[in-house]
Amino acid sequence: MKHHLFIYLLSVWMLMGVAFPAHSECEIDIAVLPSNQSEDVPASSQDYLVSRLRQLVTQNRTTSFDDASRFFVTGRFDHILYNNLPGPPIQTSLHTYLTLTLGDAEAKKIFSTITLEVRGVGISPERAFINALRIISPDNSKIKDFLATGERKIITYYDSHFTEIIAKAEHDASLHNYDEALWRLSMIPFCCSGYEKASKMMVPILKKYLDREGTRLLDLAESCWAKSPDVSGADEAYRYLMQIDPTSQAYAEAKRLEQEIKQSIKDDKFFETREKYRDQVQTERLSINAAREIGTAYGRNQKQTTNLYWLK
Repeated sequence: MKHHLFIYLLSVWMLMGVAFPAHSECEIDIAVLPSNQSEDVPASSQDYLVSRLRQLVTQNRTTSFDDASRFFVTGRFDHILYNNLPGPPIQTSLHTYLTLTLGDAEAKKIFSTITLEVRGVGISPERAFINALRIISPDNSKIKDFLATGERKIITYYDSHFTEIIAKAEHDASLHNYDEALWRLSMIPFCCSGYEKASKMMVPILKKYLDREGTRLLDLAESCWAKSPDVSGADEAYRYLMQIDPTSQAYAEAKRLEQEIKQSIKDDKFFETREKYRDQVQTERLSINAAREIGTAYGRNQKQTTNLYWLK
C-alpha cells in the first residue's frame, strides 16, 4: 500500500512537471548486510553490528534499503579473544579485529575496506561486544574515509554505466516490466551523469504502470461485486477501488462502479467508514515525499539473500 501511495504523489509531481527536490549531498543506496562470520559470535552481537552499520550509513548521507541495492557494507570479526576479569561481578574482556567492507555484490568487487582493533568489557560476551562497537561512529575519521572512498567508486560506476542502465530499463519497459524499469532508473543518484535523463524516462513508464495497475485493480473490484452484489462484495470491491490512482485511465470507470455500488447498498454507516478510510489514504499520500522509493519495493521483493562467501 505504501508503495502505491507513494507512486500517486510522485505521479502528480511528474505529470505536472514538478522537479525533484534538490539535496545538498548525493544520497547513495547502500545495503547493510550481515557477514558470513567464521568465528563464533553471539547472534545478538551480529544483530547489533548490523544496527550500528545501518545508523552509520544513514547518518553519512547515504540511505540503507535493506538488500534492495547491489552495493553493500558489511562487517566481520577476526581473531576473537576473551578473558574473564575478577569480580564481583566477574566481567568479560574482549579483544578482536573488525573488518568493514563496502562493495558491489553483483560484480563481486570490493570498493573499500578497513580493519579496526576493538576492545570492550562487559558482564557478558554480548555486552562486551556492544561496548566494543561504540567505535562505529560517523565521527570516526577512519570510518569516514572508508565510506567516502566507497561512495566515490559507486558514483564512478554510475557515471560509467548509466547508458547501459537506461538501455536495460528501456528493454524492461518494452516487456511491460514497469516495476523493474523504474527500479533501475531510480537507483541512479542525482549527482551522477544520466540522472536527468533517467528521471525524464520515468514519466511515461510511470504512466503505463499506473494504467496497468488501475486496470488490474478495477477487474478485481468488478469481479468481487459481480460475485457478491451485497455489503460483503462491496467491502471487497472498495478495497481495490480505493487503490486506483486518480491519474490512471481506469479511474473514471472505477468512479462509475463506486456510484453503482452506492445506489445498490443503502447503508450510510458502510460508506461513512469507507470515506474515513479514503481520508486516511489521502493523508498518507501527502506524508510520502521521497522520489527514490519508487523502485525499492520492487528491489526488496526481487532481491535474493546476498551471498558474501566470496569475501576474504
